[in-house]
Amino acid sequence: MPLLQDKVILISGGTQGLGAGVARRAAAEGAAGIAITGRNADSGERLAAELTASGVETRFIKTDLADVEQARNSVLETINVFGQLDCAVMRPA
Repeated sequence: MPLLQDKVILISGGTQGLGAGVARRAAAEGAAGIAITGRNADSGERLAAELTASGVETRFIKTDLADVEQARNSVLETINVFGQLDCAVMRPA
């Protein structure tokens, strides 16, 4: 069984670099859903489309973690979209 089978993952800063790598690895490990956050909508939408095309439902949520309300809303939106949240990978703002 893949490590993240049936799990929904929220990854902050997931539009590039280490965060994007974590998102790709979560997809490879069988995540049922991935929410990625970041400030760059173009990169976020591109990665979400890539992961969705690979078979993992992925949603980009434009978020600036320096804004506590946006960070909180990214968690709520993930739960609203996927119905659950099993793991959050957060990096400092």
